Amino acid sequence: MSSSTPAFVTHVVAFKYKPQVSTTERHLVASKFLALQDSATFNGDKYIISITGGLQNSNEGLHKGMDHVFVVQFGSVEHRDYYDKEDAAHGEFKVIVLPVNPATLIVSAFAAFTHEQHNGHPGVALKVLVVITEAFLASLGWGYAFSSRKGDLAGAAVLVYTLWGIYDFQTSSKLIHYFGLGAFIVSLFALVKSLYFTFQSDSVASTSDERAPLVG
Repeated sequence: MSSSTPAFVTHVVAFKYKPQVSTTERHLVASKFLALQDSATFNGDKYIISITGGLQNSNEGLHKGMDHVFVVQFGSVEHRDYYDKEDAAHGEFKVIVLPVNPATLIVSAFAAFTHEQHNGHPGVALKVLVVITEAFLASLGWGYAFSSRKGDLAGAAVLVYTLWGIYDFQTSSKLIHYFGLGAFIVSLFALVKSLYFTFQSDSVASTSDERAPLVG
């Protein structure tokens, strides 16, 4: 892998709201969080690569009451740390979310998912963290694909790309490397499902239009 390949850090955030928080307030929090991709700046420039996510819809019963789940992509650990500690837009978002959000789950890959560290030797704790994150991302991609008949094609595609990147970069640990491959394959199946039903639905709609009687 060339050293010019851009590094990236995957940051997973999940929100659990207080029972009295209305649906409108929850949607406001989600929209404000997604807007950080455009409002957050580093030295005057946008630096968050992407933010995807939304309401969790897993039917496995393992979401621990979390309501919203997001995946944030940063270009470097420096950007992730700036976002966490210094970014003014993120600081304003925290003021909005703290009164309504009693629990937040944040899983960040730190340097484990970056190109600079792909030949490092992670410890047992970091390996476990990365494997848990890989499984979480795979289940999130599956949830995107099966959220409806067509699924969320864009969200599933982002997660497939992310998991492939983890598998491709993380070669020093066989556990992380091959678990990443397994998570990628699971997510890829989900993505193919979304693609199939998306194009099938478009094809059916097109055929129906062609067969519709002309009305003069």
